[in-house]
Amino acid sequence: MTLPDATASRKDQITHANVERKDQITHANVERKGQITHANVERKDQITHANVKRKDQITHANVKRKDQITHANVERKDQITHANVERKDQITHANVKRKDQITHANVEKKDQITHANVERKGQITHANVERKDQITHANVERKGQITHANVERKDQITHANVERKDQITHANVKRKDQITHANVTRKDQITHANVKRKDQISHANVERKDQITHANVKRKDQITLANVKRIDKITHANVKRKDKITHANVKRQNNSRKREEKRPNNSRKRPNNSRKRGEKRSNNSRKREEKRPNNSRKREEKRPNNSRKREEKRPNISRKRS
Repeated sequence: MTLPDATASRKDQITHANVERKDQITHANVERKGQITHANVERKDQITHANVKRKDQITHANVKRKDQITHANVERKDQITHANVERKDQITHANVKRKDQITHANVEKKDQITHANVERKGQITHANVERKDQITHANVERKGQITHANVERKDQITHANVERKDQITHANVKRKDQITHANVTRKDQITHANVKRKDQISHANVERKDQITHANVKRKDQITLANVKRIDKITHANVKRKDKITHANVKRQNNSRKREEKRPNNSRKRPNNSRKRGEKRSNNSRKREEKRPNNSRKREEKRPNNSRKREEKRPNISRKRS
C-alpha cells in the first residue's frame, strides 16, 4: 500500500471509531434519560396515589366521625324529648289527680253542707256532682290518651326522619367516594398513557435521529472512500503515463544515438535537426504532463464540492421529514 492509501484508511478508521463512540455515548445518554424520566414518573404516580389514598382515608374518617356525632346528637335529642314528654305526662297526670282530689274534697264539703242544710238539694246536687265527676274524669282520660298518642306519633315521625336523613347522608357519602375514586383512577390512567406515549415518541425520535446520523456517516464514509479510490486511480494512471512517456523518450534517445553512431556522416551533416526534434518532443511531453494533472486536480476539486452540496441538502430533507 502507498502512503496516501494508508493515511486514508487510517483516517477512515479513526472517523468510523469516533462515530461509533459518539453513537454509543448518545445511545447511553438517551437510555439514561429515559430511565430517569420513567423513574420520576413512577415516583410521581406513587406519591399522587398515596396522597389520594390518604385524602380518601381522612375524608372517610371525617364522614364516619360526623355520622357518629350526628347519630349521637339525634339519640340524645330523642332521649331528651322522650324524657320531657314523660315528665309532662307525669306532671299532667299529677295535676289531674290533684285537681280530682281538690274537686272531690270540695264536692264532699259541699255535699256535707248541702246535706246538712237541705237533704233534697243535697241529693240533687250529689247526683249532679257525680255526673260531672264522671264527665270530667272521662274527659281527662280522653285528653290523656290523645296527648299520649300524639306524643308517640311525633316520636315515630322524628325517628323515621332521622333514619331517612342518615340513610341519605350515608348514600351521598358513598356516591362521592365512588366518584372521587373513579376520577382518580381515570386521571392515573390518562397520565400513565400520556407518559407512555411521550416515552415512545421520544424513543422513536431518538432512534430516527440515530438512524439518520448513522446513514449520513455511512454515506460520508462511502463518498470519502470513493473519492480516495478515484484520486488513487488518477494518480496511479498519471504515474503509469509518466513512466510510459519517460520510457518512450529514453527509447527514442537511445535509438537516435544508435542511428547517429551507425551514420556518422549523416549525423555530422544534420546534428541540429535531431536535437531540435528531441527537444520539441520532450517539451510536448512536459506540456501534456503539466496539463493532465491540472485537469485531474480540477475534477477532484469539483467532485468533493458536489458531494458536500449533496450532503448539505440531504440533512435538510431529513429535518423537514422529521
